[in-house]
Amino acid sequence: MIPRANIQPVCCDDLPVYACPTDQELRLVEESGLFDEAWYRRCYLLGRTATMPPLVHFLRYGPRKGYRPNEFFDPLLYLSAFPDALASGRNPLLHFLQHLDKDFYASSSDQRAQLPQYTKPPLTVLMSVFNGEAHLKEAVESILGQTFSNFIFLIIDNASEDATAAILAEHARNDSRIRVVTNESNLGQTGALNKGLALVDTPYVARMDADDIALPDRFYRQLVFMEGHPDVAALGGSILGIDKDGTPNGWSWRPPCTPEMINLDIYTWQGRAIPHPAAMFRTEALQKVKGYCPALNYVQDFDLWHRLLENGCAIASIAGTPLLLYRQYERANSDRNAIKALEHVLALIACDKRNNGEQDPLEHITEPTIELAQRLLTPGTSGAFAWLALLPEIQSEDKKELIIPALRNALPYPEAMPAGFPLDAVLRWYAEEYPHQACQALGQAAPDIKEKMQNMLTKAELHSQASCALRHTFVPLPVPQCIPVQNSNICNANCVFCQYSLNIDKKRIMSFELFKKIADDFYKERKDGIIHFIGTGEVFTDRNIIEKIAYTKSLGLKAYITTNGTLFHKWNLVERTLNLHPERIYISTPGFSADAYATLFGVNNYDEFFPALINFFQYKEKNCPQTHIGFGFRSNRTYEDVVNDDDYKKHVKYFVDNKIIFNELNRFEFDSWSGQIFSKAGSRIKIVDHSNTQSLCPKLYTPQLCTLADGSLKLCGCTYIKTEYDSMVIGNLASQTISECLSQESIHTMFKNYLIDKEIPEICRQCTRGHDR
Repeated sequence: MIPRANIQPVCCDDLPVYACPTDQELRLVEESGLFDEAWYRRCYLLGRTATMPPLVHFLRYGPRKGYRPNEFFDPLLYLSAFPDALASGRNPLLHFLQHLDKDFYASSSDQRAQLPQYTKPPLTVLMSVFNGEAHLKEAVESILGQTFSNFIFLIIDNASEDATAAILAEHARNDSRIRVVTNESNLGQTGALNKGLALVDTPYVARMDADDIALPDRFYRQLVFMEGHPDVAALGGSILGIDKDGTPNGWSWRPPCTPEMINLDIYTWQGRAIPHPAAMFRTEALQKVKGYCPALNYVQDFDLWHRLLENGCAIASIAGTPLLLYRQYERANSDRNAIKALEHVLALIACDKRNNGEQDPLEHITEPTIELAQRLLTPGTSGAFAWLALLPEIQSEDKKELIIPALRNALPYPEAMPAGFPLDAVLRWYAEEYPHQACQALGQAAPDIKEKMQNMLTKAELHSQASCALRHTFVPLPVPQCIPVQNSNICNANCVFCQYSLNIDKKRIMSFELFKKIADDFYKERKDGIIHFIGTGEVFTDRNIIEKIAYTKSLGLKAYITTNGTLFHKWNLVERTLNLHPERIYISTPGFSADAYATLFGVNNYDEFFPALINFFQYKEKNCPQTHIGFGFRSNRTYEDVVNDDDYKKHVKYFVDNKIIFNELNRFEFDSWSGQIFSKAGSRIKIVDHSNTQSLCPKLYTPQLCTLADGSLKLCGCTYIKTEYDSMVIGNLASQTISECLSQESIHTMFKNYLIDKEIPEICRQCTRGHDR
């Protein structure tokens, strides 16, 4: 079993470009059948990658881009669950094939293996039916026609009101293997299945629905597998979809095969594991977990897979030809969907609590309710995310009251989000349907999630809804997870694309004592916080910056650094910085040639910068490979012109020879701008009058704080504001705490002035955000 709590998500950005595969490795993957070239081409290969063989592309770049080799193998989920695979530095699919049992992928469909000589039936086929006359005869005959025939066929008639009883009676008269049990009342599918399980006395039990068609070799293939793998407690296989008339509809489900991969699959958002209608079980395993959960009538299989794994039972699946034809209907029952979604939430909540050593909360529950889910829900769990996805299905007058608590229980905790969770779709629904509630919950969201939802909320929606929330009662603004700290406003370059030349403020470097006070205060508010070392100037002009980064890391906070890299050749900065293992470093430079460097940066130390940059990447890869590097350069030429330049080709060859590939190994960004230098201050920054602006900037409602070198705290950290010290300064951290600054009455006054008199701060009218090109 792989407990959900032990799965630490792996990010694409954390992964390298893998080495070119050897011929032996290519053959290994090809022979496994686990790389679906047609599927991969259809899903991923575009533009410049189309000339590379798809298999080679996946083995080198696929996992870093989030690509899969087929529809079921998730490389990121595999690496998350198996730390040794991540540490090996190998492509996850190669690691899987070289370390796990490939026997599970051997199809038994064409191998007539010998089964034991059973003295009595080893298998009970369990079917529950309610008013199934339309397809019951076809389903029953597909079971009676199996190539393996030594079984008991136990059918529970769940108080049917149509011709079901007559159809079953006729078949029972003609075949002694059939045993029919008729319920006096409808127990629901789960109740009927549990009643049937109590009557099973064979070693194996197979599920069958009353409208599906079992293919002839299903039981034979499954029994051969189960006899050969005594550790497997539940076994599935591929199924094909058919419509109500029995015509194939093109749908199929081919689950992963090994227990290891199924364990991973069940802990994703969908948690499908194997198709329940085609499953075969060891009876003792079902008895061990006490059968199906009586409280769940739509997702009883989802809950069962979890409880089997929690009890150390392995689940597998047969590769090769399908086992069953699965009949699908067009259902548009909103009530049914809501109940199913609610059951899904409760099953996840129960799983979370069992994994935490608590009693199963569904053990004595007979009916799922919204009130029950709310009472059991714990913030920061997979159940909280499931609840977030459930709410769109609920038809309730109290829906609005449920929204904000649901968002606040999930959005601050991305680490608890189940793999495969449809986050974008869920956030978009809230942004479009309930923007007011979404705005109120945004302040506590994790940075990445906050940014996603902010992009989905238009400025007008964000303003109008948030203003309603702030009109009468001022709620102190939340402390964000990331706080930029300007340790220095001194720069050693004179870039033509930067507003630094417009900066008229006194040049300062923040003292270590002040930084320590700010960091300590921030840590009290956000133990998961990030300090972003920035500068209107260059961050490394602060000679105490290494000590400040070290102190940040000693608190357990994350450290992000933005630099122009011009000082990398001095003071052993490369080694001293990287030895502290900052989480992210972003380097901005004007190009790969000395001419571009001098023209755009206004400095002439390219001969020192370039070797230091090479040293930086080499040292980083050797000593701290997990540090994320963003490398970007700005140019007054187009990307096509730059990459065809002789200097560019020469230097990129140098990077490649030294195994430094920016656009794969580390994030690479290219900023091509027009090259027009505006006359004012010799800068490309364009001063724009925003006198027609009708609303406050959305960022003011969910503060993007910035701390200046003297400790001043700005409500808006927009880098394109003309001056540093302005009406956006809400306090000074030399004498106040962050929370005290965010509770200032001046913030409330600013919002009220806008709401009542439509008064917009002058500094917002002069903001050049979005007009820098």
